[in-house]
Amino acid sequence: MSSRFEQKTHETLVKLLKIKDLDSISATDITNELGLTKQAFYYHAKNVPDYICGQIRKHVKEMTDDCGNNINKLLPAAEQGMLYFRENRIIMDAIMKSEKRGMYLDCLYDSITDETEKVLARHLKKLPVDPDEDDKAALIDFISGTIFGLLRNDLESSMSKEPDNRIEQYKRYFGKAISVNIEKFLKKI
Repeated sequence: MSSRFEQKTHETLVKLLKIKDLDSISATDITNELGLTKQAFYYHAKNVPDYICGQIRKHVKEMTDDCGNNINKLLPAAEQGMLYFRENRIIMDAIMKSEKRGMYLDCLYDSITDETEKVLARHLKKLPVDPDEDDKAALIDFISGTIFGLLRNDLESSMSKEPDNRIEQYKRYFGKAISVNIEKFLKKI
């Protein structure tokens, strides 16, 4: 898909969420707004929840693209992700209110885990020694779980109108935890 088309799909979702709740948006609504045939829609997504998950995956990939092969850049990437979620509040609020919220949050977690694994794999190519697979898996689980926790806390805090300083506390805590675990991991190698 071209970046112009991807931008249009994003704008279409925002437009539809202004008039409908997420669970009532249909493939017909999306195809009518995009000027696509249903065949073209189903080529890209199995159904509307798959389309929404595709939007989530696309954003998480964009969020981590700037990391290159530096695992320490994942937390700043997550902070950029928080900005995206805040700027696209209508989408995230709709997801948090959806009956399929658990599925969408699972999609977010899985996307973060996949991208964390890719960044770590690129990072490890620079090292002279391969790490133990269990250590690598534990680090991926820790980092992706921590980043997911940060994003989820931001989403839920925004839903409950908690002050931003609480989010800043989460970022400092999570940032330190990620750094400490990366250092421990690298010392083991």
